[in-house]
Amino acid sequence: MISAAIDGLISLVLGLWITLIGFKVTSLSDDQAKAEEFARKWGFLFKIAGPIIVLWGLYSLMRIYEKTA
Repeated sequence: MISAAIDGLISLVLGLWITLIGFKVTSLSDDQAKAEEFARKWGFLFKIAGPIIVLWGLYSLMRIYEKTA
């Protein structure tokens, strides 16, 4: 039960981080040129995958909540 909750939280946080990277709120590199190149190459995927991972994390946490209630 606790491991499933941790999995859900990890998915939620990771998805949020990926979403922020995709929308250029934060970047993986301090070098602006590298950050722009990464965003040009992977930005669209991160904009799509990030929210999906967030939804998966929320779904996982809600399933745990339903089992305990």
